[in-house]
Amino acid sequence: MRLGKRGQLSMKHNLRIVALALLPLLLMSGTAMAAETPELELTLKEAVERALAVSFPVKKASLERDKALLEKQEASEKLRDFYVTFSPEVEEAHILAAQAEINYHIKSKLEEAEKRDFTTTVVEKYINVLIAQEKAAAAGKSLSLTQYQHDAAQISFSHGMISLSALQKAKNNLEEAEDVLSSAQQELNKAYTDFNILVGLGAESRPNLVSEIPYIPLDINNITAEINRALDTSPDLWAAERFISLKRLDLLRYFVPSYDVAELELELAELDARGMREEIKRKLLLLIDEILSVEKAVAAAEVQVKKAEEALKEAVKLQSAGLLTKGEVLQLEVALDSARAALDELQYRHAILMTAYRNLTGREILPPSLTEAADDGLD
Repeated sequence: MRLGKRGQLSMKHNLRIVALALLPLLLMSGTAMAAETPELELTLKEAVERALAVSFPVKKASLERDKALLEKQEASEKLRDFYVTFSPEVEEAHILAAQAEINYHIKSKLEEAEKRDFTTTVVEKYINVLIAQEKAAAAGKSLSLTQYQHDAAQISFSHGMISLSALQKAKNNLEEAEDVLSSAQQELNKAYTDFNILVGLGAESRPNLVSEIPYIPLDINNITAEINRALDTSPDLWAAERFISLKRLDLLRYFVPSYDVAELELELAELDARGMREEIKRKLLLLIDEILSVEKAVAAAEVQVKKAEEALKEAVKLQSAGLLTKGEVLQLEVALDSARAALDELQYRHAILMTAYRNLTGREILPPSLTEAADDGLD
């Protein structure tokens, strides 16, 4: 049945009424759904677990290990095809089986190294978000003060108490503070994006990072012992040294493609291992110097926080006595917030360096002390 023009208009009108009637219900439903959706909270341990589960480099290292295991098993099975008699073929099969065994252990160590390095990266990105949050919060408080000063300048100008140039300076300060906040928010967005990519979240996700990151100064009794520990526990160095053994077996093969090439490959493997040992020593010493340098900066920042706290405490007393204005006290509050933010950033930077240190020296990267400041965590 076809409707006339009036009928069509009447139907549209009715549909509009129904839609308007349902709109509050739809809005209430959407609000309820949003309220029921909990904010994602991530501890540092949970973030690492999520990241390891979705990491392509870690998956690739795992597949390389599985492939090496399969090759090892196949090489062992081929030995069963030979009688227990000596021949070049039998000798070759034994050498290839030994090489497959070594290669499997190399790939296992390289998988371990990949996981440790990736975990260290996740810790860094996690803390970078916390640093960016501190900076954004400090910029927001600074903007609040600048806005107050700008409003006070406008009132003073309207009463002829300050010049036009002074008012313009207040406006310029406000614009500058707004730019600083905008830049801090952009850095926070970037930090979240970098972190979210690692843990498999969407770029717009803003998880609540809930782990407390304690400040625990480095405590080293013997640098030589730490260097030896780094060398002894390095999975990369272990793999490089086993690769030398693998290349030495090439020289025993009857059917090696080129003995001269095999000798050069062995020499290169030995050179790589020696270079890696020196690089580990160099990295560790530089890392220790950087950590100790940050600790000096932390000590200086703690002094500045203490001074800012005392200045604010005294200012509050003077305000109560009517000797200081609200704006002057607000300025000291922002100064204290800035001092604390600077201290927090240094301590966070220190935690990132300590994570790299623990990785390099073969310690647990996520010890209990990373979330509970119980000890120095270097046992």
